[in-house]
Amino acid sequence: MVTHPHLLGRTLLLGLGSLLTCALIGVLFLLRQPPLLLSLAPIGLAGLLLVLLYTPWLTRHPWLCLFAPGLGFALMVLGTRIVLGGAPDLGDLWLILPPLLLCNNLLLLGQFPDIDADRAVGRRTLPMHIGCTNAVRVAFAQWLLAYGVLLAVLAQPGLAGGALGLLTLPLALRAAWLLRREPLQAQRLLPALGLNAAASVATPLLMAVGLLAL
Repeated sequence: MVTHPHLLGRTLLLGLGSLLTCALIGVLFLLRQPPLLLSLAPIGLAGLLLVLLYTPWLTRHPWLCLFAPGLGFALMVLGTRIVLGGAPDLGDLWLILPPLLLCNNLLLLGQFPDIDADRAVGRRTLPMHIGCTNAVRVAFAQWLLAYGVLLAVLAQPGLAGGALGLLTLPLALRAAWLLRREPLQAQRLLPALGLNAAASVATPLLMAVGLLAL
């Protein structure tokens, strides 16, 4: 869009068309499975609101913007769980937490190099609100909670396989080490962004493999 601003209208139509298509798919599914209406409809509506409100409203509220991507992931997982296995239990909620927190960090660190661009269009992201040094502390806390949960599930029957996600811990530790000082320095930030993305993507995959194998 930066190099082709004349495509802005088409991009908006494409986005709204995609959102409408997803909503129609959800409605058709619910019409075919009426018993799931009460459990799936709130999740679908929350997802639609998340998409519609993200750019015009959530990006103006730093803490809401932080948790929006993780919430979106959690809604998808919860919806899939209900469709395939019925109502979620406490164990499912435990397993949702690590990807949720890592997804939050994926967006959070990605906002560091975009501070000036975000400010120019009126966004208020967490690095702008509390500074990059404090935003790194928030990322540390989310990494700590995510991998802490994976350690905790080792003691829970039926969930221990999810702890395979701990294999990505070295990636997060390396990213944390790079960001401990001068997080906006390119030679530190760019490798940390790559490591963070790898941890965010690989962890849910390893958790799924572990749960299927054990």
